[in-house]
Amino acid sequence: MTQATPSGSPFTSAEAFLRAAQASKANQLSGIEEKLSPIIDAPHAFSVPYELHKTIEALVDEHGDEALKAIVMFCLGKWHQHHMEMLQQNCEEENYESALWTMGDSAKLGLLMENIAYLGSFSGDESWKAMLKKSVARAVADHYEEYNLPLDTFLQENHDQG
Repeated sequence: MTQATPSGSPFTSAEAFLRAAQASKANQLSGIEEKLSPIIDAPHAFSVPYELHKTIEALVDEHGDEALKAIVMFCLGKWHQHHMEMLQQNCEEENYESALWTMGDSAKLGLLMENIAYLGSFSGDESWKAMLKKSVARAVADHYEEYNLPLDTFLQENHDQG
């Protein structure tokens, strides 16, 4: 048993206190996770990490529901890309039954993307596009700077195409 210090604390150092507090919090978090398991493990439950939720909410607050449409299309596009990679792998391995299932799922994803592309947003289209232009422009400039490429090359190439 730990003896109390003159101040009345059972901890001999700040480090011991922090270790005990961290262990207590870990136990509490474990209990919370246990309580959440039936909800999160349900077969039809979908969620995202809390940090991503906060990011999505901030984008919707700033740009309206156009942000949701763009995020959904981006995610479906990534999922479709993954299916196409798996389809190629299945064909290379001559696993044609899996390839057919994968192709079916890929077709469903394509239809979803087409349907969502034609859905209108209530708000945020212009602010979303303006934000994207600034974001992508910064990424292009950073890329050219990182590889010591002259930005005039990019600007000239796009000017010639336009």
